[in-house]
Amino acid sequence: MKGVSIPHKELVAFRREGDLTIDAMASHFDVAKSTMCGWLYRHEKQKMAPVFYNRVMQKMQEKDGFALVKKPSVMDINLRVIESALTGDTDECWLHYASEVYPINIASEKQVILLYTGIGETTLARWLNLIMPQGQNLLRLRCFLAHRGYGVAEFDALSDVLRTLNYLIADRKTTFAEVMSKAKYSQDGALLQVLLGRANMGDERLAICRDLIAEYASKEKKISADRSSAGIQDVETPFVIKLDHRQEYSPITRVNGKQKWEIENLAACVRMMLPLAERVLSDEYTEQDRERLRTLANGDEVFRLSNALNGLCGPRMRVRVMNRQEGE
Repeated sequence: MKGVSIPHKELVAFRREGDLTIDAMASHFDVAKSTMCGWLYRHEKQKMAPVFYNRVMQKMQEKDGFALVKKPSVMDINLRVIESALTGDTDECWLHYASEVYPINIASEKQVILLYTGIGETTLARWLNLIMPQGQNLLRLRCFLAHRGYGVAEFDALSDVLRTLNYLIADRKTTFAEVMSKAKYSQDGALLQVLLGRANMGDERLAICRDLIAEYASKEKKISADRSSAGIQDVETPFVIKLDHRQEYSPITRVNGKQKWEIENLAACVRMMLPLAERVLSDEYTEQDRERLRTLANGDEVFRLSNALNGLCGPRMRVRVMNRQEGE
């Protein structure tokens, strides 16, 4: 029976739009995973039976099908912090997880990692045998480990913007295809190299990505507030928040029990507060405005904050501030 050409471009676009895994694609189109791999990666050497072609074209029109195969929201996954999590490169962090954490509670850990990464059990088995992933799966694995409290060296070496983009994609707050489109990448491999820390991103694209992050940060704040009012506790995605006219950006990271995150959070707060404090200090504001600020900050908290920040200016200042506090 003569076959027809595989609608490769349409399948790739469908996969990108839904940010679907190979397993999800195979499930949606009711074919084996090996068949789907052939359609996506060996389309130039293969043909498709007409009955399959008709099914594929019909399934691509069923937009409601996305709800059945799209990966679950990270908000529905319990990414608890692992107290024994260590700092190292991706291989070292994964080795610790696979050998020290996963075997202790296989049932729950298996469910969490499958849900978060969107991979199948066969792929997970390869990972547990230390056959490390590539591409977007590597991106998701690093974010999974970081969420669980690991200090992944390659991930931590990324800029705030790139780390946040990784989280947004892995946490399914946006899709790889959307970032690729808005950042004006024509090839997914080029964007992957940037997100994995193997290439740099130009200033124009960085500016676009910062605006994209700020947009999602605003959306996430509203979603989190709505879910919090409903008694639902979310896993927080680290965001880079656009500040003001200075066009500075600050990382707002999740609390995961590690002191390094507290340092980053404090640094972000300082960067956010400084332009505001300087502006309120200027003649644009009256003394009545500044008095109202102190009142809204519970009277003495501006003074206490000033003392604390003075103590962070250097070791000598810290000793003075600590001695003053002990004498009170």
